[in-house]
Amino acid sequence: MEPRVRALLDATADLFLGSSCPGCGRPGWGACGDCLAALARPTPLRLVGPAPGWPVVAACSYRPPVPALVKAWKDEGGWGLTRPFAEAVSLRVGLAGWCEPMLVVPVPSRSKAVAERGHDHARALARAVARRLGWSHEPLLRVARSGSDQFDLGRTERWQNMAAAMRAQSGSGRVLLVDDVITTGASLTAAATALTRAGWTVSGAATVASSELRHAQSTPRQTPAG
Repeated sequence: MEPRVRALLDATADLFLGSSCPGCGRPGWGACGDCLAALARPTPLRLVGPAPGWPVVAACSYRPPVPALVKAWKDEGGWGLTRPFAEAVSLRVGLAGWCEPMLVVPVPSRSKAVAERGHDHARALARAVARRLGWSHEPLLRVARSGSDQFDLGRTERWQNMAAAMRAQSGSGRVLLVDDVITTGASLTAAATALTRAGWTVSGAATVASSELRHAQSTPRQTPAG
C-alpha cells in the first residue's frame, strides 16, 4: 500500500472510529508499519524438549510492541494479525532451512479459552502458515484435561500444568508444530510428546515470538541460527 493511501486510511480511522495501532497506540487502521517491522527480527535457533531435543525457531523476540500485538490477536479480536504473523513465521521457517514439506500442527488451547476468545488463533495461524509454505495442516492435538491458563504461571508450574495434558490422533509422518509464544517450552514439549507417542515424528516447531524469560533461562543445548 502506498504511504499516502495508508496515511489517508489512518486519518479516516482515527476521525470516525477512534481506531489505533494495537502495538503502540498510534492512531490508524490496524497495526502500523513500525510495529509490523518488529516481526522481521528473528531470534536464534534453539533446542528444547526431551533429549536429544528438537529445534524451535521464533519469528521475533517477545519485546514491545510484540506482546501488545499478540494480546490484541488472541484476546481483543485482532484477527487481522493472523496474516502478518503467518508471514513472519513462514519466513523464519525458510531461514531455518526447512524445505521438505511437513504437516503443520497447531498447539491447542483449552476449549474454554477458545470459546471465550471467539476464535482459535493457533489453528488459524497453522492454516495460514501451511498455505504460505504450500504444505498441509491438521489439528491433530487436543487438550486432554482442564488446567490453568499458562499465562500467569511460573516456569515450574507451567511444566506441571502441561504434563500429560495433551492427546494426539494416531498417524505417521513429519510434523512442524506451530504456537504463538515460547516461554519455557512446556506446551511445545507436551505437544511433541503426545505426537511422538501417537506415531508422528516431530521435526521442529515455529512460533511467533520467543519470550525474554526463555532467553534468560536458556539451557546449554543451543545452537546459533543457521
